Amino acid sequence: KSDGSQVAANQPRFDVIDGVLGLMVEEGTTNAIPHSSDGKFVYTHVWDRKGYTNDIEEWITDSIVPSPALHVKRTTPYPANGGSAYVDVGDLLVGRVVPGQKYIISLWFKGNKQSSSIYAQIRFNWNDSNNQLIGKTVYLPISFTDNWQRYVFTVTAPDGAYKIRTFQVGLENINLNDTYEFYIAGLQLEQKPYATSWTVGTRQPEVITVPTAGVLNPQEGEISGWVYVNSTVRRQDGKYNGVFYIPGSPGGYILLSHEPAAAYWRLTVYDGTTLKFRTCLDSLTPDGWHMFTLKWNAAEAVVLIDGVRRVTMDNPPFPSGFAANMYLGRSGGGYLNTLFDDLRISSRARTDEEIFAAYQSGQPLPVDEWTTYLLRFDNTLKVGRG
Repeated sequence: KSDGSQVAANQPRFDVIDGVLGLMVEEGTTNAIPHSSDGKFVYTHVWDRKGYTNDIEEWITDSIVPSPALHVKRTTPYPANGGSAYVDVGDLLVGRVVPGQKYIISLWFKGNKQSSSIYAQIRFNWNDSNNQLIGKTVYLPISFTDNWQRYVFTVTAPDGAYKIRTFQVGLENINLNDTYEFYIAGLQLEQKPYATSWTVGTRQPEVITVPTAGVLNPQEGEISGWVYVNSTVRRQDGKYNGVFYIPGSPGGYILLSHEPAAAYWRLTVYDGTTLKFRTCLDSLTPDGWHMFTLKWNAAEAVVLIDGVRRVTMDNPPFPSGFAANMYLGRSGGGYLNTLFDDLRISSRARTDEEIFAAYQSGQPLPVDEWTTYLLRFDNTLKVGRG
């Protein structure tokens, strides 16, 4: 979770963003930075080219960041010019680098310094299988701020790359009489073109399903829920990253997703033979919580965002039936990677006015005689129904 606490395998991951508790639904990933079981990343030492040591080198906890933080501090004036203080993580992805593949490096960092000449960065080299350097050293700049900031960098493995050599995070250009301190947390290296939340080792994909029997039918219905939207949710990664996904039976589907290569939300309806889709701009959903509603009847399928109709599809080609489960936060192949809150499914497609009133009320979605399924996500997956 964002506070660093671990969630047991096969258990839901509830978290808080902008003061709202919700359920995280996220794809799996592997963090290639070695960590111990208590969430501390593994490093060999804090390296200084002049050979000096620091006054403080310790692990602390802070609820703002997702892991224990390494704290490095010098209180006594530095005795020379041209020093450094790099936390040395060592070699990574040995024999597992895929040339041409994008990798994401992310971390949380904060610090302060006595001299403006000091700067912070990540640095490493790509080496081939003979341990020869490929190209130049990679430098990734980090700003000095008093508050925690998460930094995300994309790097691409060059041809012939076999490993990352001497991965380091720290300070450069420390001079005579300088003092400084810095903190590192949530250090992660992923083989993908976008960042996901920090984890130790491998996180399995989170699959949240809702049974369709007695809950949904192709003739008429409505799904409403609150979704936290940010740049990750709006990413264009070649996949239809789903908000609501209802597979059809024997074929087809209804899918509300983000477009794979454009800045749009997309509604797709497919009966196994005929496919229709309609879109709206994702600029309608700036960073923050938004209420998404998908409703349908025989004449139309509609998407409302924050209570306002944004997508209308006339005469949609609905599948003849639904499969056993619908999915939240994913499609057949793509995850939205975000938090959900207050999911309500209904047997009736409410009017636009009713949906807008529910949005404007600022209250949890009400239960009525048409409510067939309700999940509040208040630290539980307990189901409520009308």
